[in-house]
Amino acid sequence: MTLCGPTSRILGSSPESAHVPSPILHVQAGEIKGLSVRLDESRFCSRCAPKGAPLLLGLVVRMQDGTEVHTVPACGWDLILLYQFTTPLAQRKGLDAQPILPQDRVRLAELLGNP
Repeated sequence: MTLCGPTSRILGSSPESAHVPSPILHVQAGEIKGLSVRLDESRFCSRCAPKGAPLLLGLVVRMQDGTEVHTVPACGWDLILLYQFTTPLAQRKGLDAQPILPQDRVRLAELLGNP
């Protein structure tokens, strides 16, 4: 499986979830304000990943102090959690217009470098 370029990337709530076009995830990452968030696709490509390694999407969050938190594997739900964390509830729309659920707080802490 070769996935260099804008092909499909994982969106769902786990790395085994449905695939969507990668531009959607890049747009989601760009909508997160207050943190610099980018996708790390180097392990999600059979050409770029180490031989025999599972193909995993990663996420890099640059904190305000300049430190970077690398999370592998990552999925689209992680981007939603970061968006919810950085956007006041009153400004959210659609399905994102709800508080962060208690069961998602542990994952959010991991994404922010607080295991």
